[in-house]
Amino acid sequence: MVYLLIGDDGEKKDSQLAQIRKQTLKTQDSTHFDYDVLYANKLDAQDLKKGLGALPFIAPARLVIVRDCHKLTTQNKKILEDFLSTQSQHLVLVLESSAWTQSDAFVKLLKPHAQIIDLFKKQPVSVFDMTKAMGGRRLPEALQMLSELFQEGSHPLQIMGGLVWFWGNKCKQRLNPNQFAEGLQTLSQADLNIKRSRLKPEQAMEVCVTKLSGLLEPHF
Repeated sequence: MVYLLIGDDGEKKDSQLAQIRKQTLKTQDSTHFDYDVLYANKLDAQDLKKGLGALPFIAPARLVIVRDCHKLTTQNKKILEDFLSTQSQHLVLVLESSAWTQSDAFVKLLKPHAQIIDLFKKQPVSVFDMTKAMGGRRLPEALQMLSELFQEGSHPLQIMGGLVWFWGNKCKQRLNPNQFAEGLQTLSQADLNIKRSRLKPEQAMEVCVTKLSGLLEPHF
């Protein structure tokens, strides 16, 4: 089995590696005799061949982890490519990289042979991400982003500020005057609902985003 772990979330990556290690190496002795960690930036081609070719001593399969695979030499990439074509059963191979993505050429080459696991840190959502989803007629996505903004601690009035900017700068030229004015009224009502506690802020913003998106749909 071959795994390719890509992404910059070190905590998730370590957790995934621990899980693979637990599944492959059942005893302390197997961890000692059938486990290697290699580092691509200082990996000699002969050491790589030796690590890939050695037979397990105790466990059913050896576990070899190659760290920082984006630093592999051309020669070592070729060695890995040749090894993957053999479908060896004596080795569980884990390739790890914090720099590779699904679009990298070598990653594409590995796809038929490896289980690729994305472990990238999730980027925080912004109000402008939400308004982009609104403009793209993706209301469910926009509402999900709104929920995430609240979970991240964004203040309702900060979100309102982003919506007001979006409506005034991105939507005015695409709407007729009546629809634009209706949107302004929707924003004003949401602002009042937040400040006067007529609705919970989350509810007031959901209503506002939904109404504004409805006004945008025929025009974006």
